[in-house]
Amino acid sequence: MRQFIITFCFLVATFSLQAAPIEGIRIESNGGPVIVFVDGVQICTPIESCFIAHLKAGHYQIEVFSTNLSHSNDRGRKEELLYKEYFHYRGRGIQDITVKSRNNYPNKHKPYHDRTMDDYSFDDFFRIFKKHNFDSERTKMIGTALVTSDFTTEQCRRIIKVYSFDSEKIKVMQMIYPQIVDKQNFFKAVELLTFPSDKNKMNEFIKKYHEKEK
Repeated sequence: MRQFIITFCFLVATFSLQAAPIEGIRIESNGGPVIVFVDGVQICTPIESCFIAHLKAGHYQIEVFSTNLSHSNDRGRKEELLYKEYFHYRGRGIQDITVKSRNNYPNKHKPYHDRTMDDYSFDDFFRIFKKHNFDSERTKMIGTALVTSDFTTEQCRRIIKVYSFDSEKIKVMQMIYPQIVDKQNFFKAVELLTFPSDKNKMNEFIKKYHEKEK
């Protein structure tokens, strides 16, 4: 388990940093007090905003649970798991995690927290992804990533540019599209297809996808 120093946790609804050199991970809840675990260690009593400073660059397992404040244990009792990720901290600056309760989302199909892969984690993912020579290996890697992460249109564009043929690109786009966070921008990915017929095929897939979601 990594050694890290928990500099402070403020029991406040909003959190602001005054000192410029402070760096770390800031975790904020939009759905009431939560308790936070890093690499299996509880680092804060029930709070709505927590800051973890002086972390070395690397991946940390971060878990955030809702908690019952009526419980007599002042460190809180774990209730519903709201967030669980191996979060990549780049070792500099402040990186934010915003956690929302399920009740904050009227659409039951929408993720209950922001699972979008951050740029630094995606760079690590993409570097390994490009090394694979076989489509089956790439597809398996994408499928594994989609279990815990969503993608942006730009990230999808970078992925499909690795493929040579439209047929391969379409398969990947159809695989990723349900977990694209900015679907309104996905036309930019579709435009990477070479032939109009293939663009129409992908657009038809998108249309049918949203008809089923209604």
